[in-house]
Amino acid sequence: MSPMTVLLIFTAMLLGALLIEPVASLLRLPFASLLVFVGFGASELLVRLGVDTGLRWYHFTDLILHVFLPILVYQAAFSLDLRQVMRNIVPILLLAVPLFLIATLTIGAGLYFGIDHPAGFPWPAALLAGAILSATDPTAIGALLHRLGVRRAAVLLEGESLFNDATAIVLFAVLLTLASTPVQGSDYAEAVLQFFRLFAGGLIFGGLIGVVGVGLMFTFTGPIPCAIITVATIIFSVYLSETLFQVSAVMAVLGAGLITGEANRRFCRVAFLDTLWEFHAYIAQALIFLLVGATITLDMFRSQWLAMAIGIVSVLAARGLIVYLITSPMCRIPAMPALSQGDGLVLFWGGLRGAVCLALALSLPLELEGWYTVQSVAYGVVLFSLLVQGTTLEPMIRLLRRRAATRPD
Repeated sequence: MSPMTVLLIFTAMLLGALLIEPVASLLRLPFASLLVFVGFGASELLVRLGVDTGLRWYHFTDLILHVFLPILVYQAAFSLDLRQVMRNIVPILLLAVPLFLIATLTIGAGLYFGIDHPAGFPWPAALLAGAILSATDPTAIGALLHRLGVRRAAVLLEGESLFNDATAIVLFAVLLTLASTPVQGSDYAEAVLQFFRLFAGGLIFGGLIGVVGVGLMFTFTGPIPCAIITVATIIFSVYLSETLFQVSAVMAVLGAGLITGEANRRFCRVAFLDTLWEFHAYIAQALIFLLVGATITLDMFRSQWLAMAIGIVSVLAARGLIVYLITSPMCRIPAMPALSQGDGLVLFWGGLRGAVCLALALSLPLELEGWYTVQSVAYGVVLFSLLVQGTTLEPMIRLLRRRAATRPD
């Protein structure tokens, strides 16, 4: 298929997304879930008409890993208020690293023992699924939480999502290497060291790139020069981190995004940059959800419904465990301000899965044993997250508010 044909198909997909958005608002459905259904419906229609576009999800692995994911992480980091993050840095880092790893193990164990097919679904595939399914995405509910005044839970969810998305991507790369090659006992210790080297090294390197970018933004002022500098920042972060320093490109993008975003909010104040990166993230997310819809088949739900159900239960159990660990008085760290029961419920039910989870599922190599099961479970969990959690969160918050207002002092 020619590049022009691919470009035309992608352009048609984006125009379709623009038409779908007001429909989603009218039906009070998450925009992302409607994109998935439209992608699925369009794909099924083309198949029944005997039309084969030639597009396959595995053709876009590099595009997803090296373009879409860095854009999503950079935009989230750029728009996040670093001062709010620093005020809640202890719970955010707890949720994003140690509790994220606990969630990965919990989900992986739930899938492994629930599916109970060691030959067709081995431990490496289960752990890889755990890493993918532990990536949260509050994009669909962030504005809702701020509008309803649940500000602390919103900051925690946004900060957690940013850091644990990056953690998930780093862990995904490490576990994919382990799953693709025979490993010895010592290889696991090496994998742990590699994870922390990629994580910390990428964050430090990205921070340095961000500082250079900020210096250039002060030198070359104005919307267009600053926009070019931020684009150059993300490109150099991705390229140099992988080719020159062998650290995580996503962590580098995160570090660069936090630094340049905070500098823009406090000093440069170029509103165009926020619009620019919201535009890029819109394109990346829309194409990911539409590609997922085109990938889904009815046979996937017929053959993998039980694995999807096990995945949903495992994800909810893992989420409940880590929220309990961070909100329970018995487990709370003295330096960390207490979280209310309402905040805990919002953290639990608001831990939606979205674009990053799907992007990683779309990046699975066909050579990986159990890849189809992992991808199917990811799709099932994200659809449940959007259609059930995303649509019931606002009524739940309003109910909590009413109960709090009527509770006697």
